[in-house]
Amino acid sequence: MVVKHSGSERRIGSMFWRLVIRALRLRLRMQRVSVVFAALTVGAAIVTAMSAVYFDINAKMSQELRTFGANFYIGPAHGGSLAQSGFQPILDNTPPRLINSARPYLYGMARTELEKVVLMGVWFDALRQLSPYWLVTSDWIGVKFDDRNAMIGVKLAERLHVKVGDNVTLIDGSERQRLRIKGIVEAGDATDNMLIVNLELAQKWLQKEGTISNALLSVSNDLGQVDRFAASLQQQYPDLEIRPILKVSASEGQVLDKIRG
Repeated sequence: MVVKHSGSERRIGSMFWRLVIRALRLRLRMQRVSVVFAALTVGAAIVTAMSAVYFDINAKMSQELRTFGANFYIGPAHGGSLAQSGFQPILDNTPPRLINSARPYLYGMARTELEKVVLMGVWFDALRQLSPYWLVTSDWIGVKFDDRNAMIGVKLAERLHVKVGDNVTLIDGSERQRLRIKGIVEAGDATDNMLIVNLELAQKWLQKEGTISNALLSVSNDLGQVDRFAASLQQQYPDLEIRPILKVSASEGQVLDKIRG
């Protein structure tokens, strides 16, 4: 006896192919949904990362641009010198976190055993922050009140034939001040011809106690604060010359504007 199944077989075959096609369609839909979710995830990650960069770039780049050195000058308006007691209140009354570092200077002529030299008195602990571009052979002096060691400009060291570890002696009549050279500085400016000592020692040796020639500051400029700070201080202290160092502060502003753009 022969049993015919042709009709049922055709129906089963047709159903099978419909299931296959439906499964393929469903799979394609799931792939499309996966692609959409993947695209949304990547897009959200990119937006988040770029937002973080945008809102943080000012502070980070401003910190990097401090390698240019000081961007703010304070000094007497008509030459001469400035009382150190008049400089300290400026630092004390400045809003928090506006000034990153500050350093007063005193310049004068002094005699050594070999020749007269230009003496630069500074706060050693602030020196590295405000002059990060200096090339220093051997070590920086990191202690503010160190009056036994000194740093020397590279050209002056060549003239005096001294190297790191040698001594230079200041002479004033019967008085002597022996200084050990701890570092040789190559700054590419007038500093290369100077002997750099502790500020209090320079004031005592030059008989200018409590006096400075000028001061340099590193002021935060990520939001253009330097110009506003200068204008505000100039109103408070009309007898002083207070100004941004334009070649530094203007460069900072231009770089930050381009990066934000």
